[in-house]
Formats: sequence, structure tokens, C-alpha cells
Amino acid sequence: MSIPRLRELTVDAPADREEAVVAAVYRMGVQGVEVRDASTANVPAGRVVVVAWLPPSPVASRAIRGLRRRLGADVRCTWRDVVITWEAEPAATPIGARFVVVAPRTDPALSDPARLPLVLDAHLAFGDGLHPTTVLCVEALERRYAPVGPASVLDVGTGTGILAIVAARLGATRVVAQDIDPLALWATRRHVADNAAGVDVVDTLPDARFDLVIANLYFAPLLALIPALAARVATGGELVVSGFNVEARDRVVTACVAVGLIVREAEERDGWGLLAAVPG
Repeated sequence: MSIPRLRELTVDAPADREEAVVAAVYRMGVQGVEVRDASTANVPAGRVVVVAWLPPSPVASRAIRGLRRRLGADVRCTWRDVVITWEAEPAATPIGARFVVVAPRTDPALSDPARLPLVLDAHLAFGDGLHPTTVLCVEALERRYAPVGPASVLDVGTGTGILAIVAARLGATRVVAQDIDPLALWATRRHVADNAAGVDVVDTLPDARFDLVIANLYFAPLLALIPALAARVATGGELVVSGFNVEARDRVVTACVAVGLIVREAEERDGWGLLAAVPG
């Protein structure tokens, strides 16, 4: 795998336009931004700097030029291609009972031969796939494939693609990974290729039903998406959600019940929660 390259977008704007700038960047499909101001970074008083990352493609370049035109002369938009490198490769790290996360250039001899490798490039935009919510989801997938599990899986807000790849490795015959963030889609396609996984990567929710729908999302978008997620669970299927802290669990349960789901499993890890629900 080649060294990852990203397009780093920097938007320098008057501080009173922060909300408008962040909203405009989000409309490009970016799901995460970094906001810097005089209180957090070396930014002049009265200014704010918003930074986001996209895959280095002609589409990204056109979107950035359009953003600059829309925001006006008092906002400066610049971008650069950045190369993401490691001072040292991350160590191979077990996840769940069957897998080990390895970096793309890790010597296979250094990983655990008793576990299935998940090649994951923990570059600038994403972590190493070992957040407690990711671990909860991997373990939930493993429980459902003991030994045979759901035939079709939809991973919503796939991020790195790790859950979709795990589902494919465990034996799902149809796996769809969905995200609206162009950088997430780019990263997922790279990881799917590196892992030789049978996963379709899409940018919109499929108009279809799946035996298992899994979503590891930030709390607010997760809550908003519960109806759409429930609508994509097949008869006899299941919805698994995570990404929320345990204090918010009751609100997620309420959202599930409101769309006719029955919550039948709750897990917790380091203050983070996971719920599994089935159609009522």
C-alpha cells in the first residue's frame, strides 16, 4: 500500500462567521472538522480557522474552489496535499476474540497467527479502530457468527470500514459499507482492497433490507438515523448500534422503541454503550 496522501483544507474566516463556515464545510460531506481560535491555537483575535481533510481527487479540488466562491472575499480558503507517515509502525493489537489490527506495512511474522489480520491504516483522519465502541461492535459481530450468522450486513457510517470488513471475514455473503464523508469512503475503499474483503462501498443508504444493520455513530446523528436504520432491518433481522456513552443509553432505547423495535441486548465498555434491537 502506498503512503497515504490527503487534501488538507484550511478556511480562515472572521470569528463571527464560524458557524457559517463549519456548516459550509459539512455540506461538502466532511464529517469531522478541527476549529482553531485565539483561545486554542496561534490564531489572531477575531479570526477562526477551520481545518478538514478530504481525499486528493479532482472532485475534492472542485468542491474546495466552489466553497471559496460561496464564502466570499473575507474568507480565505487554502489547501495542500499532505503525506501521512509514521515515526514507527503501530503495534499489532488484538481486537475481539478472532482478529488483530495491523498496519499496512507490518511484517506478517509479527502478528498473531491464531488471529485474522485486519489491515488498517490509522492515518490522520481516523484512529486505530480500537475505540471501545468499535471493540463492542466487533465482539457483537463475533457473537452473531458462532458459527453461522446473518447473510447480509449493512454498516452505516462505516468510517474506516473495519466493521464491514469484519462482517465479510466472518462469513456474511453480502456486505455494504455506507458513509457520506468523502474521506471515509476513500479510506474504506483502501482498506477493503488491502484486506481483499467482499464489501460494496456506497455514499447513500441502500433502499433495501438487511439481516443485520450495524451503526457506530456519534450520538446526535445516530439518534436522528434510528428510523432510517430500523426501516432497513429485514423481517427476522437485527439492528446493532453504538457510539453513545452510557448516560445517553435511555434516549437511544426510547428512539428504538418509538419506531417499533424491541431492545434485547445492552453492553457497556469503559463508559460507552451498545444496544441490539429487533423489529417488534
